[in-house]
Amino acid sequence: MFLEPIECKQARDYLARGAALEAARVLLAAPEPRHRHIQRLLLDVQAVLLKKAEELFRQGQIAEAWTYIQTAGRCASLPAEAQPLAGHVAAAYQSLVHSRQHKEQRLLEARRHAAEGHLHTAAELVQGLSLPEAQALQDDLRRQSQRLARYLTQARDFLARGHDAAARECYRRARQIAPFDPEVVALGAELGARVPPAGQAASGPVGPPAPITDRNTVWRLDTWGVVLSADEISIGRAGGPAMLPLWGRLHWRHALLVRNRQRWQITPCRDSKGQLCPVRVDGNTLQAPALLTHGQHVQFDSGQPAWRFCQPLPELGTALLEAALPAPAGTPLLGAAAHKRIVLLADQLLIAPQGPAHLRIDHLPCRQMCLAWQPEGLVYEVEGGRAETELLSGMPADPPPQHVYLPSRIVLEGELEETEWLGRLMLQREPAEAMSLAIRPVEPAARAAGPSPGEPFR
Repeated sequence: MFLEPIECKQARDYLARGAALEAARVLLAAPEPRHRHIQRLLLDVQAVLLKKAEELFRQGQIAEAWTYIQTAGRCASLPAEAQPLAGHVAAAYQSLVHSRQHKEQRLLEARRHAAEGHLHTAAELVQGLSLPEAQALQDDLRRQSQRLARYLTQARDFLARGHDAAARECYRRARQIAPFDPEVVALGAELGARVPPAGQAASGPVGPPAPITDRNTVWRLDTWGVVLSADEISIGRAGGPAMLPLWGRLHWRHALLVRNRQRWQITPCRDSKGQLCPVRVDGNTLQAPALLTHGQHVQFDSGQPAWRFCQPLPELGTALLEAALPAPAGTPLLGAAAHKRIVLLADQLLIAPQGPAHLRIDHLPCRQMCLAWQPEGLVYEVEGGRAETELLSGMPADPPPQHVYLPSRIVLEGELEETEWLGRLMLQREPAEAMSLAIRPVEPAARAAGPSPGEPFR
């Protein structure tokens, strides 16, 4: 009962080695902290701690001095002569904490600006910060700035030599680093002026880019098809009021395509004499509305080949009309190969390199892309990759970037896993590292131009 606790011997050993903090922690953690030998030794340890705290404070090691003062206060109530020291150390430590918090906030802001591509702002914020993490960020910003300068120099060199495509690739890489850098913005504007904007007709310029929010908007998805989203689509002669004009001997309003939930119904209209306009489905002339099923052939003019109705994912409602080849059937809506395929976009359009999809693009760099109607308009999502909307100026679209803008380009980059990449290679469908899909407006071609065979669709 009169023997000292073992913690006293351990604490004296620590004191002998100059480890007063460890001595205090051993005594404070003893099973019997109120033992008189422990209480007496705690006073000795406190005196050592206070002396060390004063020494550290004079050396400017505020955080360490505060640790010694706190531990001394746990050993016993601080004596009156130690109170001024404790007050000075506490005030200095509080100022140190505030300074550290301010620096960490600046570092956080710098990281946010760096992530958004504001390299100059990030560099100014991190300048002079005495934090280890700040130095690492400074080094990264320096490397990014060097890469940005190299891409901008290369782009200017390519432009001077007339290699616009190579200049655009350098610009794309520069924009990934710092999309809002003044030099990048200026380069994008220059490239936009040199390259005809997607969807600009020879008759005049198109309007400024805007999100597609109206289902009655007719637009073109690069070379892959003319897209219509209305629930009721009128089909008729080119140059007339029909939403979907087709080449051939058609009436002004020849037929109606109506979406009935997830299926499509075709209805022949009546001509000026009250007779039903000729519409054939799989060779049978319609006398009444009929629901279309995947694989059926629809013919509006006996002199033209049929359109094949495709609905590979019937649960999504979206369907396609594809003109037979190589006959010159199609729609006079502007656009090379697109006039051979009509996309009837219901709620979702799925694009993928393989498997069930509405459109198959073998070299698509991502796993799949989906265009979908939401309350705010038409949006897109990408799996297995990244995507960014590029407006005519070359600048990315304002948030949210998943909106589909008209006119614009959607730039896709792959992030496929190695197994997916190798699987595509085995199927001889090597994915591209990056590709862009142009979102273009369409305009009816002049009727006098006559039927055009166009290019085979892909």
